[in-house]
Amino acid sequence: MPQPAKTSRTVLLAVLCDGVAAFVVYLAADVLRSFLYMRTAWPEHVEGQGSMFTMHLTVAALLAVAWPVLLAWHRWYRPIEMPRSWILSRMLFATFLAAMFIGAASLLYERDVYPRAQIVFVAVLLPLVTLAVRRFTAPRFIRKQIRGKTPPTVRPPVQLVHR
Repeated sequence: MPQPAKTSRTVLLAVLCDGVAAFVVYLAADVLRSFLYMRTAWPEHVEGQGSMFTMHLTVAALLAVAWPVLLAWHRWYRPIEMPRSWILSRMLFATFLAAMFIGAASLLYERDVYPRAQIVFVAVLLPLVTLAVRRFTAPRFIRKQIRGKTPPTVRPPVQLVHR
């Protein structure tokens, strides 16, 4: 059984890594959207608006805070083994909520000029990067489960001892 201090440090590391990953993924998705989808230079300049870089930094910073909160809400940071189907379903639902969050943030900041393709790029990249980060920041027994080396285990029921 891991000690509470070690577990809390591991969870803090995972939360920080997920926040940084969300920030980096958002900016990487913006670069990919500019080059692959829009075929323009990065950062994007809109006529009459100027550079959209500050808007994207604001949304990326909000996503860096919201993504670990969404994952924590889905019990992503619990130090127990979960089946792969549970991990996948929670990740996809958290990604859906993150896409809705980005859409809401875009409505607040720049409704007419916010690129909708940005949401799609983030929704594709964010779960992949988060699973990769999870593979390195998770405790050892969860890493083995993610790699497929051990099946998820069920804890035996607790036996009560009468004195």
